[in-house]
Amino acid sequence: MDNFKWTPLKYRAAFLLATEPKKYYQIADMLGVTVQTLWNWRQYKEFSREVKKISDAETKAWLKSMARY
Repeated sequence: MDNFKWTPLKYRAAFLLATEPKKYYQIADMLGVTVQTLWNWRQYKEFSREVKKISDAETKAWLKSMARY
């Protein structure tokens, strides 16, 4: 695979994949890309790490907010 380069669209895709309870085809449609494009991006370790990082941060923030109740 060639070198992965971040773009605003890829950052938005990473955020949506990490935070939206939607299927790939729904997120692809929201972004104006194909499901294949999302799948291709997920194959890059850097992209997948960012999705996990965002997901972990969102989960931590949610748990922290729930602890207040």
